[in-house]
Amino acid sequence: MLAETRTSVRNAGWLFLQHGGQAISGVLFTLLIPRTMGSLSWGQYALLSSLSLWFIIGSRLGMSQVLGRYVPEVGRGEPLVALMGRLLTAQLVVSATAAGAFWLVTRLWLTDINAWALPLMGAVVFTRGLSSLLASLQHGLNRSAQWGLSQTVRSWLSLAGLLIGYRLAGLPGAAGGLLVGELLVLMMNIRWSLPYVGWPRPRFDLKALQPYVSLALVFAAAELVATSARHSGESILRLLDLPYESIGHFGLAYNIAGMGTLALSQVVFSFLPLTVQLSQASESGRVQAVLQSLLKLLTALGVLVLYATLWLGPVLIPALLGDSFRPVAMLLVPMALSVVATPLGSVGRLLCIVSDRPRIALIADIVLLATFWGLGVPLTLWRNALGLSLAVLISSLAAIGYIYLAMGAQGPRSAWPWALPSWAGVVALGLCGLPLCLLPIDGLWRWLLWLLVSAAYATALFATRLFTITQLRALIALLRPHRAGPALAQEER
Repeated sequence: MLAETRTSVRNAGWLFLQHGGQAISGVLFTLLIPRTMGSLSWGQYALLSSLSLWFIIGSRLGMSQVLGRYVPEVGRGEPLVALMGRLLTAQLVVSATAAGAFWLVTRLWLTDINAWALPLMGAVVFTRGLSSLLASLQHGLNRSAQWGLSQTVRSWLSLAGLLIGYRLAGLPGAAGGLLVGELLVLMMNIRWSLPYVGWPRPRFDLKALQPYVSLALVFAAAELVATSARHSGESILRLLDLPYESIGHFGLAYNIAGMGTLALSQVVFSFLPLTVQLSQASESGRVQAVLQSLLKLLTALGVLVLYATLWLGPVLIPALLGDSFRPVAMLLVPMALSVVATPLGSVGRLLCIVSDRPRIALIADIVLLATFWGLGVPLTLWRNALGLSLAVLISSLAAIGYIYLAMGAQGPRSAWPWALPSWAGVVALGLCGLPLCLLPIDGLWRWLLWLLVSAAYATALFATRLFTITQLRALIALLRPHRAGPALAQEER
């Protein structure tokens, strides 16, 4: 068990480091791609990209959760080889169907976008579905560092592919560049899987997948519903006849906030194998200790993201991207607030998997979708893209609220009710500094105030004992993966 603990925390440390690389690529993406494409092509690309994610996520069959949940039980050797062969067969069929459906929908609806870009994006959908299956295997093997590294490599290859491809052949060239990057990531995931399952070989005795079907279908439906909510904003704006420029502004703001959301969520889910092991050993106290410390840490990071958005966003975005992108700074504010709530929702979803109650996560995503579309359309008609950004925040809070209520009513009383007070304490302390953002200051003073408020918040976390010295050592362990095991062991003692 101690080995599993060390591995999981070491993986979390590597994920933190890798997300530094992803953050750099995301910043470069933000600075280079919109400028290179121009407002019209960037808006078209943002719409195509959001639509493709629907089909990519929908074709993943909930494999990240299924493999993370069952690979520790299946073990390695022939049982794992057989399981992956059957899953590969199902993945090939579903990914091919998703790619064809993407091409058909975009060809019939988006007639004003270059037709050559559409089949290339469909091929991206197919390739990424296969790659996601093999990446999820690394997650189940408690090799989340490799799982996260594939995301980091993809982000850099996508950046290069978009830049080179667009300069060579416009929007179709950009889609072709994305496809080349996905093929390289697929080859990398195959290489990592070889020691455990050999070369991917489809198997057709699919009846053996029946024990996994119910969990897989529930989480696949949950991911599809969640993707429809989280990546349908561009489609709502287009359906309401807003220009591609507004679509691009919203998409850019969502991408920036999404970097923080994805980083925090992936760190939480890197602890899934360890949490499963501890739960099976009836060590609920250790589950709570690990996740409570993680929740506080990640929530504090979310508050710091909010501070940066409020103080630096209005200055940096126009300076780096030009005045035409100034609305992005305002759109980011509600989305940054949703980043603060992300750790609470991610911990709740992780516990849904561990306690075999995936339907709670599914219903939460239905709440997310219904709230987003129910409020998104009228709020967009009221405040255009800003209204839709508010719908992102409100729908996220509604989904998290449902998870909290459902887990509190059905789950073990020690497994979840501690989360909301832990999260609320860190957030309440962070709210104390928000009124200072209203001060009419600019230039160097704005930067100094941001640094002062951030430092004061970090100091107050320790002064109020929301974080302790032991938890600080756990933070250092996350940042230094080779020391993760001893630090966490000390925290648990």
